[in-house]
Amino acid sequence: MSAILAAVLTIALAAPPTVEADIVASVPIGQNDLRMAGPVFSRDGATAYVGERDTVDGTRQNIRVLDARKHTTKAVHRVGVQYHSITDLKLSPDGGRLYALQTGFGGDDPGQITVVDAVTGAELRTIRVPAARSLGNFDSHPGALDTIALSPDGSRLYLTQTGDVITPGAPEPGNLYVIDTASGAFLGKTPVPGWIPGSTLISPDGKNIYVSTLDVSPSRTVTIHQLDATATPPRYAGAVYRSGKEEGDQFALSPDGSRIYVLGYYQSDLRTVDIASRTVVARLSIPDQSGFSPLALSADGTRLFVGSTALDQWQTPTVSEVDAAALTFTRVLTGFDLEDQHGLVTTPDSRELWVTGKPFEGTGADEIQSARLYPRR
Repeated sequence: MSAILAAVLTIALAAPPTVEADIVASVPIGQNDLRMAGPVFSRDGATAYVGERDTVDGTRQNIRVLDARKHTTKAVHRVGVQYHSITDLKLSPDGGRLYALQTGFGGDDPGQITVVDAVTGAELRTIRVPAARSLGNFDSHPGALDTIALSPDGSRLYLTQTGDVITPGAPEPGNLYVIDTASGAFLGKTPVPGWIPGSTLISPDGKNIYVSTLDVSPSRTVTIHQLDATATPPRYAGAVYRSGKEEGDQFALSPDGSRIYVLGYYQSDLRTVDIASRTVVARLSIPDQSGFSPLALSADGTRLFVGSTALDQWQTPTVSEVDAAALTFTRVLTGFDLEDQHGLVTTPDSRELWVTGKPFEGTGADEIQSARLYPRR
């Protein structure tokens, strides 16, 4: 009996296999180190869009259009205002419009959303936060903009904003705005407890919004809040998750909308949060995690990928692959020729993993390396 238990324990603790990634292409792009500015894919997976700083004039911002199957650049469109990086990028469900968020610096310069024709690159509209008091009870300049999210039908755009600091040490709550995409009009806002909003996730049916916030009192913890999107503006529905002493940093929502995956900083855990019960139902320790690690969920919801984990034999960061249902390691991918990794995403068919990072050559630009996960059907 003891031998059987020992065998089971050995299997449970065995290290996942290490596999050299099947890298099929490397695509140079402009500087893209702000985590959320793409790549975003068209529904058919043929085209991808990336927000970047211009490789010649770093004060200007571009949207780079990529042929996702040939792994080549099709076009580069200069958009937005000077000096403000594109920090979030979303594509409308019909593939016709891109929404590029430039966060600004807060105060008199809160940032803007530029609506761009996805085919021509023409700027169709600029959306800015309304002036103070136009939506009620603003007592100071609005804070910087944080993230954007689109409803599944593309009719509503949601925008988060950092809370004001009227009294030092006591920041105001952040806000979630709802915008009509047809007219660009603001339809209202909802205060969200917590100072700095982080990720914004929307359930597949569009009925619920999940916003993470960084709280500064009594300690630096992260909370994931739920809002009812069937109301306009969305109605606050309580907290789904609080991180305790361990900050959460990266989040992903399962395709069926039942679970949120949470990854923290440094030597941290990957956690599965059951939304219905609002409890953590599984944890997985991430070894050799150093600082920020990007997190991605495959489009089919079966696998999670954690970047910037242990260094491989070439002293470059690896990517850990995790079974999303069991929350167990399946393998570690090595051989990415990148000094760091700050973005992960899978293609819509879940057969390629795109890793964004800075190459060792030190040109100032970034690169996307595409690794084949399974042969294409």
